This record gives sequence, structure tokens and C-alpha cells, in this order.
Amino acid sequence: MTKLVPLTCLCILLLCTVVSAQSPAGSIFISSGIGIIPSYTGKATQTEFPAVSFEAGYRISNAFSLNAYVGYTEASTEPKVLSDGIESSVHNKTTMFGLKGQLHKNFTDKVEMYGGIILGFSTFDRTETDLKTGEKIVRTTDEPSPYNPNEPGARLLYSGFIGGKYWLNPRIGVYSEMGLSVSLLTAGISVRI
Repeated sequence: MTKLVPLTCLCILLLCTVVSAQSPAGSIFISSGIGIIPSYTGKATQTEFPAVSFEAGYRISNAFSLNAYVGYTEASTEPKVLSDGIESSVHNKTTMFGLKGQLHKNFTDKVEMYGGIILGFSTFDRTETDLKTGEKIVRTTDEPSPYNPNEPGARLLYSGFIGGKYWLNPRIGVYSEMGLSVSLLTAGISVRI
């Protein structure tokens, strides 16, 4: 979480230092969003840190942009007693990095729809804790486990997404986006620089 503080401060600073709007092609923009529907869902899952995402993009043409993306979330499971008799909970920290290619369709000068793909990677920091002792549990493949103990800590991320953006003025807009990343549904703010 402490790693996100400098990034959040930078985004706020950039939001506060917005310059005049440019034409859509050649525009640079930043976006910051928060997850509305988390990727880790279920009745036994609890979000510990809401999904946040940041993007910086360049509008290559009126119809296409390329964006750098980073997202972060934390979730944990409710306590569960497995067949070994240990009451445990799993805490998962997920960070996603990637490039997003977006196709845009402007309906008016204020309303646009977009969709595209994201390619990158996800990192997972998963910890299982014994709730009676507070100690970290290390599992092997022959023990009961709420997750695969041999799963890699990072993997390729690829996903599709669709979204809509409403420009409040030529520089500031609000958006909503649906797709698999740190959140299934994200809402946020975009700023043209």
C-alpha cells in the first residue's frame, strides 16, 4: 500500500495541473479509477483494499489510442477449517501492469465509446495464515489447500474491455469501463493534457 502513495500523489498533481485541451489525435491523457465490482467476488471473499487503476495514454488517431496501465487490489477469504483441522484465511495482493489498445467511437464532442484489449502481466502475493497462531502456512501439493501452492506468482494478462466516457469540458471527463482486470467494473476520471 505504501507504494501506491507516491503514485496517487503524482496523479493528483497531474490532475491539478491540467493545461488547455488539444485535438483528439495527438492528445495525451491520464485516467484514475476505482473498482465498483471487484474481480475477487464470492460470499467467502472480502475486499481489503479497493481496486484502483491508473492509465497514461496517447491518442494516436481519432479512432485509436495506446495506454500504459497499472492496477492494484487486495482481497482475503473468510476463515475456513480445512480437512487438516487448521483454521486459515488467504490474503491476496494483486498488481497488474500492461498496455491497452483502444478503438474509439465519438458520438458527440462529449460522448465516446471505446473497447479494446489489454496485454501485460499480473503479480500475486498470496499468504495463508493460521488464525490461531498468526503464523504463515506453507502448503505442498499433497496437503489440502484453498489454492494451488505451485501456482506461479506472476502470469500473462490478456483481456478485453468496453467502456464509455463523458467529457464534462474539453479537458476533464468521467468514464466507466467493464472488463477483467483488478476490477470487473471501474469508474473514474480522465484528464487531457
